[in-house]
Amino acid sequence: TSGVTIRREVKVFYDATEIFTGRITDIDVEFQPTSTPISRSTVTLEIADGFVQLANTLVEEFTPTAQLGGARITTVLALPEVDYTEPTDFDTGTILLDTEPIPDQVVLLDYLQDIARTEQGYLFMKGNGTLRFSNRLGTVVVTDPFFFTDDGTGDADYETLSVMYGQEQL
Repeated sequence: TSGVTIRREVKVFYDATEIFTGRITDIDVEFQPTSTPISRSTVTLEIADGFVQLANTLVEEFTPTAQLGGARITTVLALPEVDYTEPTDFDTGTILLDTEPIPDQVVLLDYLQDIARTEQGYLFMKGNGTLRFSNRLGTVVVTDPFFFTDDGTGDADYETLSVMYGQEQL
């Protein structure tokens, strides 16, 4: 067996740097019995980063205390229905969020992005799979961009690249 299964962790490296960490969410195999022995089938792996877990988690009604953005995110991720245990890296935040109740069945990712927008900051997954919150005073600009090309002139080559929506097997 290859070990390629749904929810298996996948890491993509550029040299020694992790540039993406995610989990397999779908596997599609296309068999071509009339092709040569080397190209008998095509396997497409759909892989999503940790945002897919956050987007598929609902928060129950909850009234938080007044908190800065980083503390609010930490509080929400620790709720029993969330119990987020993946690595995190949060700035403190600069805005005191009020005690407005969170309605029942709110999508966790939507709520966390609202916090980031309120802070005028950023919420993203780092290449190593760490959930990162950067407040408006944080620095996220990278001065040395990474280039994917399909002609061999960039930092990394690829055959095809596409954005796919839907995680049927998750």
